[in-house]
Amino acid sequence: MAFADSSEYELEDLVDETPQKNRRSYNAGAEDRHWAQAHWKEPYFRADYDYEDYAPAYCVGYSGCAQYGGPFDEAETSLCANWLRIKGDSRLSWDEARPAVRAAWLRIEMAVLPLLSFQ
Repeated sequence: MAFADSSEYELEDLVDETPQKNRRSYNAGAEDRHWAQAHWKEPYFRADYDYEDYAPAYCVGYSGCAQYGGPFDEAETSLCANWLRIKGDSRLSWDEARPAVRAAWLRIEMAVLPLLSFQ
């Protein structure tokens, strides 16, 4: 099961105070492919879980970064609520999913930072 199409899930809305130029974009299919290949190399990876357990956490992270922007810590409450809503059959608790959510968030954030410095 891939989570590249997060459009079927309702993510929690925040008041949109992010300036248009600070918005982050991503390709959900590309992110899903990246994490499917890379998840087992991450320091938080546990062999008793598989990609299907981690996939919704990555989706929450990359879509959350694009949706909310700003620092991860400021969006964490909303990200947790989104995790609980879309985790499906994942066996991860929020505490176990959080590092994967953060990793996906940071990957999108790091891809955008060089672009923002030239605006």
